[in-house]
Amino acid sequence: MAELEIITMGRVSVDLYPEQIGIPLAEVKTFAKSLGGSATNIVVAAARLGHGSAVITRVGDDGFGQYIRSALEEFGVDPRFVSIDPELRTPLAFCEISPPDNFPLLFYRGPKAPDINIRTEDLDLEEISAAPLFWMTGTGLSDEPSRSATLAALKQRSGGSTVFDLDYRPMLWKSRSETERWYREALRHATVAVGNQEEVAVAVGPGDPFEASAALLDLGLELALQTISEPLWSGIILGAPRKKRCRCPSERTSKSRFPLSGALPTSRGRSSNRSSKSTIRPRAPVARA
Repeated sequence: MAELEIITMGRVSVDLYPEQIGIPLAEVKTFAKSLGGSATNIVVAAARLGHGSAVITRVGDDGFGQYIRSALEEFGVDPRFVSIDPELRTPLAFCEISPPDNFPLLFYRGPKAPDINIRTEDLDLEEISAAPLFWMTGTGLSDEPSRSATLAALKQRSGGSTVFDLDYRPMLWKSRSETERWYREALRHATVAVGNQEEVAVAVGPGDPFEASAALLDLGLELALQTISEPLWSGIILGAPRKKRCRCPSERTSKSRFPLSGALPTSRGRSSNRSSKSTIRPRAPVARA
């Protein structure tokens, strides 16, 4: 079995995207099936870059769960930590596609998704501790027992890069204040945070995006990566490293920002997360990123 360089943990789904663009879901006739979920998106990107990769998640004992395990293996992801829930159904996610910037998501994760049933006793804490890069997602903090399992995994980390993908989905939380509480707790154990403007605001409060990135660093992070999508500018704001407070200028400005071109598939910044995976590599120093 190959050495694991990257382990991700969290949300998984089967994504069903319309094959007819620019019309409401009620009028869509056919959908294309694909592997989805923030933790799986990242681990697939890592595997495609040639890194030994595995994801900690949970699927239902159904055809969609079988599809997820098979798709992960086809992409080169180690499926050993993908457990099967005997009662809950594998989640589905639908997306209405109305370019250029309207991509509402509809989640089917009730009454509870299998990945929220990940337990601490299911974890291989030795492998989690040894991995150069551990990437966890915020949805796993939304309920028990995965909240305790996610925090246990974070507390096990003593080296390497520990990335908190904020992955805020308000419909999966009881309240915004509860989200902030558990985000703050998880950030205490992370070295890197990744999120869009809304997700960062949940963690540190609303305000100027550059000040928000600085607030993340003040919590003890080494690197804060925030995606921005505004009428006048879209890109990434980078705050790093915490100890040096250096800025990485773009376009000869004093701001740590990096313009992006191309489409973000669900307007949530996941494609930029996948591209950031090529920068936050195992064993690479944060300053180099």
